Amino acid sequence: MAMVAAAGCDDGGGTDAGGTDAGVAGDSGPPPSVCPTTNVPAPEELMGACCYRHEQTDQHDAPELRLTYLELSEPLNSPLSSMTLRTVLNTAMQDETFNWLFRVEGAGADGDVSIVTGFGRRNTDGTYNFSAGSGDGDPDTWCPVTIPATLTGESVTSTNLDGAITVPVFDDAGEMLQVELVLRALSIQDSNWSENRSCIGAKTNRPFTYTPDAQLTAFIEVERSRTQMINVPPVTTTVCAAIAGSLDTPTYCDDNAQADWMVPPDSLCDASGCTRNADGMSDVCDPASTCNAWRIVAGFAAAGVQIANGTCP
Repeated sequence: MAMVAAAGCDDGGGTDAGGTDAGVAGDSGPPPSVCPTTNVPAPEELMGACCYRHEQTDQHDAPELRLTYLELSEPLNSPLSSMTLRTVLNTAMQDETFNWLFRVEGAGADGDVSIVTGFGRRNTDGTYNFSAGSGDGDPDTWCPVTIPATLTGESVTSTNLDGAITVPVFDDAGEMLQVELVLRALSIQDSNWSENRSCIGAKTNRPFTYTPDAQLTAFIEVERSRTQMINVPPVTTTVCAAIAGSLDTPTYCDDNAQADWMVPPDSLCDASGCTRNADGMSDVCDPASTCNAWRIVAGFAAAGVQIANGTCP
C-alpha cells in the first residue's frame, strides 16, 4: 500500500463534517482541520493527519497506537460490513469507548519485531492500559496477544497469530458489552507508519472516516459465532447471523441450512491453523458443509497514544 500524503490537523482539532474524502487524485489532501471535536475526549489534544494523541518520536523503538478506523472488505456482501455496523464500530472508535491497542516492540532497526495487541481502556489522565484501567473484572481472555512480525523501513507485516484474540466493544458508558469477536490467526499486513511513527493512514473530512494504510486478516469460526451476540440497537443478533445473512434475525444460522446462507463460510480452521479457499473454489473445504469459518479482511487506520502498562496486570 502506498503511504498516505495528507496535511495534518491543527493543534486545536477541527470540524468533522461533510465533504469529500481526502486522497483523491489531484487533491492536495484534507483541509487543515479535520480532527473530531464532538463526542471525543480532549479534542484539543488531537494532532497530525491521523489525529494522534501522543507523538511517537521519542519511542521509535516501540511505537504505541490505537486503531481509529476499520473498513471490512471480506467476506464480500456480508451484513457485517454494512453501513449500520460500520458506523457503530467507527463511532465507538472515535469516541474512544472501543480501544484496540498495539505496540511494536524491537522496532529500533529493520528485522524481527513483535506486535503486542489487544483490548484497552482509556485512563483518566489520557493514557491507555491493556485490558485494565477500571478493569479489575476484565476476563483474562481480553488480555493482549503477541504476534511475530517483520519491520522494513516504516512498514510492518506480521505472521499469523498462533491462537485467538478476543476483542470486546462496549456502549458509551463503557459498561455494557455490545459486541465480542473472537478472531483466530490474526495477522497485520503493510502497516505503514508516517508522522514520526505517530500515524497509520489519515483522517478525512467525513465523519468517523479515515484513509486506511494497513490491513488485518483473521478468521471467525462458525460454532463460536452462533452464540456470540451483537447488541447495538437497533441491531440485536448473533455474530453468525450478521456475517451469514441477517441483521434482523438472530436465529438465521439455525433456521437455514449452511448451503442456503447468503454468505457461507469460506475457510477451514483446525488445530493447525486456518486456511481459506481460493476465490470461487472448494480446494480447502466445501462452503455448503465442511467449511467452518469465514476469513475477515479489513483496512485500518491508527493514531499514536501512550500505553501505560506492559500487558495485563
